[in-house]
Amino acid sequence: MAELRGKLKVRDFGYTMPIQDPIIGPPPYLYRGFEAIYMEWETDYESASQLLPEDLVFAYDPPHAFIMFIKYPFSSTLGIYDEFVLYIPVLFENKRYDYADVLYVGTEIPLIAGREIWGIPKKIADVIEIKFVREEVMGYLERPAGNRLCTAAMQPETNLKKEDWVCNPVLFMKLIPHPTLGQKPEVCELVAIPDFEVAPVPMLGLDKMAGKVELWGGKGSLVFDAPTAMDPLNRVPVKKIVRCIYGTFTMYLPDGKVLKKYV
Repeated sequence: MAELRGKLKVRDFGYTMPIQDPIIGPPPYLYRGFEAIYMEWETDYESASQLLPEDLVFAYDPPHAFIMFIKYPFSSTLGIYDEFVLYIPVLFENKRYDYADVLYVGTEIPLIAGREIWGIPKKIADVIEIKFVREEVMGYLERPAGNRLCTAAMQPETNLKKEDWVCNPVLFMKLIPHPTLGQKPEVCELVAIPDFEVAPVPMLGLDKMAGKVELWGGKGSLVFDAPTAMDPLNRVPVKKIVRCIYGTFTMYLPDGKVLKKYV
């Protein structure tokens, strides 16, 4: 009797899994009108150095780190979601990048896209929130719900210029294990999104402030409230706040580039 083979060929596979019905299409992805809190601080070298691959050099002395709370009301393909990011400014081959330590999202589609395409170290969090409380804008991260990992608070005071917002290419360590224990990883590589357009771009005001960007600086504070063994955000302790910004942005997210393969 003849073999009854499948008819699905590799050339017919989808962009990602499931191969016959992929959950996402390829980038670029577009983001519009999202608000974000940005906080940058000086941190401890001995602690933060344990998070950094040995090919990377801290961009500052003492090292800096920064977080962002982000609420995306629209993104093409990936939908509506909230995000918390923790990056460390670094140098790789004398070029400036922001290296991702960990990112949290509230839904699975951006988690799948981030991990499978670029190797972004994403986790699901139960609460990622931005809200105004009296004169302050607050950011909250909880995982699990009820356990506060991080609280940010700032007072938007000064309308900044577009030039005050400077971003850099972002860098990820993409790791996919081998299905057989004891074998080298299937994938271990340093991946960048080098396109400058990946940087969030501050939006222009639409009222009497037209022509000025929706970018605000002010004083603020950042606390890692109750870190856990699974989410030890206190590995980058806050020594001195350097910059606090609140704003509304748009963004273009392209594909990435492999800078180095380790296996």
